This record gives sequence, structure tokens and C-alpha cells, in this order.
Amino acid sequence: MRDRELMSEIRRIAVRSESLEQMLESISALLTVHIGSATLFVRPFAHGYPFLPHSHPSGFNVTRFLESREFPFRALYTAPIVHQGRSRATLVGCFGSWGASGEFLQLMTAEIAAEIGKTVTGAEVDAAASQNTGQELTHDRHAA
Repeated sequence: MRDRELMSEIRRIAVRSESLEQMLESISALLTVHIGSATLFVRPFAHGYPFLPHSHPSGFNVTRFLESREFPFRALYTAPIVHQGRSRATLVGCFGSWGASGEFLQLMTAEIAAEIGKTVTGAEVDAAASQNTGQELTHDRHAA
């Protein structure tokens, strides 16, 4: 699937999803098939900046992932989730791949955050961001 087709499919998933959790789960699964590993979660703002912990109770450790050697390319991108002109939270995307473009992954993170802002209610974004771990879903084709 080409980059444009992948972005179109992400938009379709966002419109069809019944909840933020379903949206993130479906998008993570799609990305895993095409790039290798995708973890998407929503974090609250703390003093105007996204709060990014080193690890989560779910066991996903951002620092360990970024320092791992499982994938030759590992990256973390953030994008604000804006709903009705107000920044509500931050989407965090951790990606591992064998060659996906960093520029594309950054653009894709911003697009997913924009779709969340357009299709999910502000209350649902706020609720996800206020949870200790946010809505976090990890898909890794090697984990199965």
C-alpha cells in the first residue's frame, strides 16, 4: 500500500470508528502490517507540553523501545489533538520499522491527531488523556 493509500485508509477508519479506542486499535493494526510496530496513545498536556512518561503500567516502555535494536528505525512523534479550536491532548506515536520514512511517520502522526480532533468528541479525548495511561494500544507483528 502506498503512502497516500495508507493515509486514505486511516481517514476511513477514523470516520467509521465508534470510539477513540476502536480508532487507535484499528489504525495501529493497519500500521503494523505496513511498517512493523506501532504504538499510539493519548496523553494530557502538563504546563503546555505533552506529558511523556518513560513507561506505562501496561508494560510498554518508551525509553526501552527507542533504545532497542529490534527495528533498525525507531521513532517517537507527537501531535496535538485539537477539537473545536482548542488543544485537548497529545497523540503519541512510537514506531519501529525496517525503512519507513521518518517524514511520512511524522506526517501520519499529525494526520491521525487531526482525524481524532475532527471525529471524536472533546469529552472522549479529555477522558482518554486524563487516565493514568491514556488510550494505549500496541501492535507488533513479532509479539504474536
